[in-house]
Amino acid sequence: MALRIARQRPILLAAHPIDHRFLRARLRDHNTVPSWHNIQFTTCTRCRRKLYTQVVRGKSIPFFQRSFTSTIGPLNPSPSPPLPQQAPVIDIPLQSPALDRPRRRASAKAKSPTISTYLELSKPRLSVLIVLSTMSAYAIAPYPASIPTLLFLSTGTYLCSAGANAFNMLAEPEFDALMSRTRNRPLVRNALTPTQTKAFSITTSILGVGILSAINPTVAALGAGNIGLYAAVYTPLKRKTILNTWIGSVVGGIPPLMGWAACSPSGDILSHPGGLLLAGLLFSWQFHHFNALSYTTRHDYARAGYKMMSVTNPALNARVALRYSLACIPLCWGLVACGLVDPFYLIDSSVVNLWVAWRAYKFWREGGERGSARALFFAGLIQLPAVLVLAMLHKVGLWDWLWERGDEVVEGDVEVQSIAEVA
Repeated sequence: MALRIARQRPILLAAHPIDHRFLRARLRDHNTVPSWHNIQFTTCTRCRRKLYTQVVRGKSIPFFQRSFTSTIGPLNPSPSPPLPQQAPVIDIPLQSPALDRPRRRASAKAKSPTISTYLELSKPRLSVLIVLSTMSAYAIAPYPASIPTLLFLSTGTYLCSAGANAFNMLAEPEFDALMSRTRNRPLVRNALTPTQTKAFSITTSILGVGILSAINPTVAALGAGNIGLYAAVYTPLKRKTILNTWIGSVVGGIPPLMGWAACSPSGDILSHPGGLLLAGLLFSWQFHHFNALSYTTRHDYARAGYKMMSVTNPALNARVALRYSLACIPLCWGLVACGLVDPFYLIDSSVVNLWVAWRAYKFWREGGERGSARALFFAGLIQLPAVLVLAMLHKVGLWDWLWERGDEVVEGDVEVQSIAEVA
């Protein structure tokens, strides 16, 4: 009577010499005597395990896939009658609680949105970066500052940025679903409805502009204009022309002007050239930062139908990144020329800007390949906070209190000495 082992694939064992005790134990149960000289093994090229086989009539057959009989003769070429298949018997207690309660059906109702879901609409990392650029311009401006004004400025700027970003998500959820970078946004995964998103964007925009109007009308006008420029001009232009990158850079250059106007006594952004230089620095930084990012995601942009330089003209994309990375060097020197920071800023800022320009040169020379795009992107993330923090540290008059204190001590010693001589 033949006994078959119902197994459809060979047994894979660990890579070690043949364990005869294991084979004897397996074959002893079926009253089969193995022929050890016919057993061979081959090594799998993927998992590096050994597959044991037996040579039968010149063919290599997986060892535990063949039929075992009570004799050592050759395999019977005629097919054996299949064994009757019986339904598997599952031992389930009659009083099982799993049978008593009905099966739960998946609910199609979406969960109610939470604060974190609404927070995703504001693009928190981008909004925080915009707030930091606004606050840095407020700190660098050569005018008296106040903590309440700074709090109003940072809160209003974040709300305006949140409203603009929510309008952007509301306008293109079907295109966000085609990109791996944006396919997890709230509207794409149905965590929020368009009505909820619209209510959030309108509310945050009104609150942001209202808070900024408490500082002065110039800051409020710049905040409202930036919302309209980002949502109504930049967003639709992304699918029409590559000029959207320049419009987006203007959007990134407005926050320093907001900080400068908030610190200025009259709210005039033209009262000092430092505000325009900081706005130009943020405008130039946008290009090599975004062009490097867009090159790494150019396939997603092409799939969604966006007109980006990295998709339509990669060579122009690299040239523009290099050109504006070099423009950051004289813009930082201009802060020294207008008397906003001390001359030591020339050295510090040049080191950072030349390093980023070298990364942009490699990005242009390599055409974005060999990791040059990612290297330029991360270099830009370091460059912006570095040059802004260095500008705040090198601000003219920031460390005068140290020298004034020393002068007062010296003058006091001279007065004491003159009094002693008179006595």
